[in-house]
Amino acid sequence: MNATALLAGARAALPFTPGIAVAGALVGSLALRTGLSGLEAAAMSVFVFAGPAQIAALEAIESGAGVVALVAIGLVINSRYLAYGAAIAPSLGESSPRERGVLAYLLTDTAFAVSAGELDEMEPAQRTRFVIGAGVAVWVAWQLGTAVGVWVGAPDPAPAVLAISIPLLIMGLVVPRLASTPERLGALAAAGVAVFLPGIPAIWLVAAVTGTAVGLTAGAMR
Repeated sequence: MNATALLAGARAALPFTPGIAVAGALVGSLALRTGLSGLEAAAMSVFVFAGPAQIAALEAIESGAGVVALVAIGLVINSRYLAYGAAIAPSLGESSPRERGVLAYLLTDTAFAVSAGELDEMEPAQRTRFVIGAGVAVWVAWQLGTAVGVWVGAPDPAPAVLAISIPLLIMGLVVPRLASTPERLGALAAAGVAVFLPGIPAIWLVAAVTGTAVGLTAGAMR
């Protein structure tokens, strides 16, 4: 992979990495309070690598949910990545299956937000690598933050605060970058539910289902 494009993507995401590391530390601390071991909490951040889905899964674990419920929660909450992928796919240009596979793992809210408006200005061969570079920066910050939360400790993670701050981050970073009105309406609906109704059970699942329903309805009405 061309290192220039990778570094450019990492630099674009760099301003967001301190906040991402802090959120990772709080999620790592929350995982311990939920009953996970340090190794399990770290593995969760590696294999799931999705803040909202991890918070929802930890809340579900604490309430005694089973494996099937956890998988369903993760799939629904992370369904927004389908919109991200559809939004940037036409701009990716020349990329190998391996690069697209790596990108599928590293595409996050932040990586999408910093990349979506920049890709069309780049050479086609650089575009996928730019997004991967942004994703790597986010990944490193999240894993380091989780490690700090697990092995060093972090203040009380206050799940309600995380439940509000992460949707606000998504709303501010991502919504302006989505390509179509239905996608934007769906993202706004999901974030609005998570922000204004944080106390209801399974809030992440409710927000994700609401956002999906609004987006599909808006698309059908066009």
